[in-house]
Amino acid sequence: MYQQQGKFCRAGFYRAGQYELDNGRCFGSRSFKSDYSWITYNEFIERAEHFGSGLVKNGINTRSVLQCWNLCSKLYRMDSGSIRMLSQSAIITPLYDTLGPDACIFIIKQAEIEVAICDNDFKVRNLLSSKKEMPSLKHIITIHAISKELNQLAKNKDVKLHFFNDIEDMGKNHPGSKIAPKTI
Repeated sequence: MYQQQGKFCRAGFYRAGQYELDNGRCFGSRSFKSDYSWITYNEFIERAEHFGSGLVKNGINTRSVLQCWNLCSKLYRMDSGSIRMLSQSAIITPLYDTLGPDACIFIIKQAEIEVAICDNDFKVRNLLSSKKEMPSLKHIITIHAISKELNQLAKNKDVKLHFFNDIEDMGKNHPGSKIAPKTI
């Protein structure tokens, strides 16, 4: 469990839930026309570790400050993506659409954010169109399949575009070591 000096970090709450709730339901999602589909704490933690390992395998340096731009509202996969990065002791900065495009560009630039997770192509395009103002942005992870045209646009802007599921699959096939968070 990620616990130091009697304090839990965010990842530690999932380990505690896994133990206290006997691997019960952890996250649920549903479409408008279906019932909820749940994953257990064990499944969530395993996928978190896969995602963290996949980040490393894709050349995303998680030992340095790694930050993430969460652009979607209340989307299970996006929230879990942030938690999953904690298996690599990543630092996460959530930014939302409500701040407006100028505020987001300013924050990405000032915080030197390297990684963005986006929930749709429109947001990916907006980031890429402003890349000149955000030199630190090196990777964009999207939860939707990547079109050839969007992939080419990212290459032209010197940004690596990744599909969320591909990162998770790569981590599953190439597990790496976890980096436990440290107090500062």
